[in-house]
Amino acid sequence: MDVLSAERTKKVDIPFAASDTWVELTPGFEILVELATVEEGKYQYRIKAKYDTTKVDYMMGGSIHVWKDEALPPALIVDMEVLNSQGKSIRSLGGSGGFSTSASYIPSGTLMTGATSGSGSCDACGTAATFRYTLAFDPREQEAKFVLEDIPVPEF
Repeated sequence: MDVLSAERTKKVDIPFAASDTWVELTPGFEILVELATVEEGKYQYRIKAKYDTTKVDYMMGGSIHVWKDEALPPALIVDMEVLNSQGKSIRSLGGSGGFSTSASYIPSGTLMTGATSGSGSCDACGTAATFRYTLAFDPREQEAKFVLEDIPVPEF
């Protein structure tokens, strides 16, 4: 089976606060935190993004499709988390509550523009303080071999 791997990864932290300034996370990918509201245990956000698909692939919640004749971009945005004031991912803290995320992007040639919105509530979450993006650089396809041994097979 072929897998996608990367030479290196990098985490970029952005304050959980609305701004009128675009922030470049990596060449070809910029975000604008349009809305960021927070109460104890609840948060809501809307982040505009624009990126050049020849330089970056924004994989948020999806997958990347590698075609034989298509080159991979030099960077991938592989994750975005909301962290509390202690630097812990709010989704991983458990407790009762719920989370939702939606995104809408429109292509124009190699430029994608759109927005991602999200909200959450969690009794154990604390206060949303930071957006953490995980980027991967120099992705490549490589073969991964799996060997399964001593697998019990049911008898019929």
